[in-house]
Amino acid sequence: MKSESTKLRDFSGQNIYVGMDVHHKSWKVHIYSDEFELKSLSQEPDVNRLYNYLDSHYKNANYHLAYEAGFSGFWIQRAFAAKGINCIMPTVLSENGFRFFFYSNEGAEPEHVHVEKGDAIGKVWLVPVVKIAYIQGFTTNEVRQIME
Repeated sequence: MKSESTKLRDFSGQNIYVGMDVHHKSWKVHIYSDEFELKSLSQEPDVNRLYNYLDSHYKNANYHLAYEAGFSGFWIQRAFAAKGINCIMPTVLSENGFRFFFYSNEGAEPEHVHVEKGDAIGKVWLVPVVKIAYIQGFTTNEVRQIME
């Protein structure tokens, strides 16, 4: 069976969905269209390399990227946004510049949310009582707002 090279196609008007499992030394990348799984690959953490791959294989598509920010924070999102590509991360609440979010697999930790604003980060336990697990880089006023 012969497969058609995606490099020869124009993907104008088509959606390409990219899910990334982001680690310190590598990214696992899964690429989908509205109908098919197109490609899975591993690469070093490099926004330009992934952007160039998408542009050369799925030219003119509408790209939609998603990843869990985790340890890596928002630099990946900012870099793709600078290239005009929407990149989303799971968010519970965005308010007054704060982003409250969770990670999908944190083992047996009690229920909690993470919070970020700019480069400041923190974690708030939700059970058995609401209290700060850790806070780094927030002002006293911002900590009060988080806990309200």
